[in-house]
Amino acid sequence: MRGFTLIELMIVITIIGILATIGIQEFWRYREEAMEASALNDLRNIMTAEEAEFASEGRYSDQGCGQGPAWLFNGTKHVSKGVGYCVNATSDRYAAFTGAKGTNREFGAGSDDEGIFYKRVSNPHIKAQSETTTTISGWGGQVL
Repeated sequence: MRGFTLIELMIVITIIGILATIGIQEFWRYREEAMEASALNDLRNIMTAEEAEFASEGRYSDQGCGQGPAWLFNGTKHVSKGVGYCVNATSDRYAAFTGAKGTNREFGAGSDDEGIFYKRVSNPHIKAQSETTTTISGWGGQVL
């Protein structure tokens, strides 16, 4: 009766380890992309709600800062779990920021600019809360 040698078993285990390492890295990358997509989607929802608020009330709505899961705009817009947000507004302008926990990208938009901006930060779900003292035009992100 012939079995596997120790060398053959070690080679198989090494190959499985290499494949697992590659798979785990890909999993984390896809997870980060999904979290960033969630933060970006939440920002788009906030922008839509701000413009709807302005159209119906004639002013923008200041929602403050927080972390999801949360409901904003009187329960009409949801912020996803693990997404930090800040919505700073006056009656005629707003700046909104979102960032997903565990990623390194923060998104921002405002009434002064066209499009959504992003920048890389070390901790977006906390960093977003300190960004609201500036308008989006002075924020310095890159246009998506």
